[in-house]
Amino acid sequence: FRFIDILIVLVIHVVKKMKFAMLMRDAVTNFKVEVSPQFFLEKYFMFLLLIFILYIIMFTTGGCMKKIVKLMLGVLFFLIVFLLVFVLFLRAPIIKDDYQVGKWYKVLLDGVNDNKGNDYYFLIKKGRENKVIINFYGGGLSINDETALNRKNYYIDNIKYEELNHLVGISKDDKDNPFNDYTFINIPYVTGDFHIGMNSENKLLKQEGYIRFIMIMDKVKEYIDNPEVLLVTGYSAGGFASSILSHTIFNDYFKDVQNKNVLVDASLLISDEWEHILKDVWKSPEFITSRIKTNNIVLDNLKYLSENNKDVKIMYVSSLRDKTLIKYQNYLDNKEFSSNVSLGKTFQNNLEVMVNELLFLPNTSVYIWSDVVGDDFLTTHTITMIDFVNKKYNGIKVSDYIVNVINGDIKSYGMDLLMESKKNERKGI
Repeated sequence: FRFIDILIVLVIHVVKKMKFAMLMRDAVTNFKVEVSPQFFLEKYFMFLLLIFILYIIMFTTGGCMKKIVKLMLGVLFFLIVFLLVFVLFLRAPIIKDDYQVGKWYKVLLDGVNDNKGNDYYFLIKKGRENKVIINFYGGGLSINDETALNRKNYYIDNIKYEELNHLVGISKDDKDNPFNDYTFINIPYVTGDFHIGMNSENKLLKQEGYIRFIMIMDKVKEYIDNPEVLLVTGYSAGGFASSILSHTIFNDYFKDVQNKNVLVDASLLISDEWEHILKDVWKSPEFITSRIKTNNIVLDNLKYLSENNKDVKIMYVSSLRDKTLIKYQNYLDNKEFSSNVSLGKTFQNNLEVMVNELLFLPNTSVYIWSDVVGDDFLTTHTITMIDFVNKKYNGIKVSDYIVNVINGDIKSYGMDLLMESKKNERKGI
C-alpha cells in the first residue's frame, strides 16, 4: 500500500503542477491550446507523466480505485484525441498557389511575429459569391505598463490562442449561416491596441496593430478584386477596429464597391483618456487620433465614417449590460478589473446615450439584446463570436438582421429592452 500511496501523492502533485482544470477549460471551452510538437513536449510533459502514473496505478490496484482510474484515463484519452484532431484537421494550413474555394488558409506576413515569437498571419477563405467580410478579432486591451505586464488578465498576445476563432461565430462553416459562401478575411489580434497602434518601441508589448493592418490589406488585394458587397466587422476590440478602420478600407482599398457595410459588435468604453492613449501609448496615426472629439471613441469614428461615406450602412450590436466591457470600463475609471450591479446600470446608461446618438446618423441601425444570467443582472459579451447562426432575440436572429440591412432593409431592434429596463429600475426591480 505504501507504493500506491506514493503514486497517488505523485498524481496529486502532477495535477497541481500542470493546473489540469485550467487545461481542460482552455482546451474545450476557450480553444486556448497551443499545439506545435515542441510546445506539446515542453508544456505537457507533466500531462504525459500523469497518464503514465495512472496506467501504473490501474495495473497495480483493483476494485473501485481501478474504475476511477479508468474513468480518468477515458477523459485524458478524449483530450488527446481533441488535440490530435486540432493539429491534423482544424488548424488552417498555409496558403499555396492552388488554394481551394471554401477552405480556410493562413497567409503569413514576412518577418512579422506575435509577442511570443510565433509567425503572425491573417486567415482567408475564398467564397463562392463575390461578397466579402473583413473580420477583426478581439482580445483585450493594453493602455499602460500595468496592463502590458499582466497580459493574462487584460489582453491576448499569443496568436496560438486564436487558432480556432474562424470556426465559430459569423465565420463558422455552417449551411444555416447566410454568410457561408462569402469570402472571409479574418484578422487576429495580438497587440492590445484596437488594431491601430504604431508603437514598435514598447519592450513589454509591440503595439503595431495599424502596421499589421496595412500589410494585411496590401496582401488582401492579391486575392480580392472588386466585390459586390463588403462588410467590415469585428467583435470586442475588433469592433472598435471596424469603427475606426472602415474608412481606410472603403477609400484606400475598395473604393468602387457599391454595397458597403459596417458592423460593430460589443464595443463601448467611455474615457477622457482616449486621445492620450492613442497619441502617447499606441502612437496611432495622427489622422485617426484627430477624429476623437468626445469620450466615446466608437461614436466619434462612426460619425466621421458616416459624414465621409454617405453610402455606408452602419450596424451597432450590443448586449444590454455587457459584463466583460463593464470590467474594462471599471479599470479605465477606477483601475479595478471587476463588475457589479451598479456598474451594469452605468454601462446601460452609457449604451442608451450611445444608441440615441447613433440613430441620428443616416443608414444606421442597432440590435440590442439581453441574456441576463446570475444575480448581478449582467449580460454576455459579443454575439457574432458565439452561437451566431441560431441565436434569436427581439424576434429575429442577429444573422437575419445583418442580411436585411445589407439588402437595404434598415431597422433597429431591442430598443424596448432599454426602456423596459429603465422602468424596472425605477420600480426597484
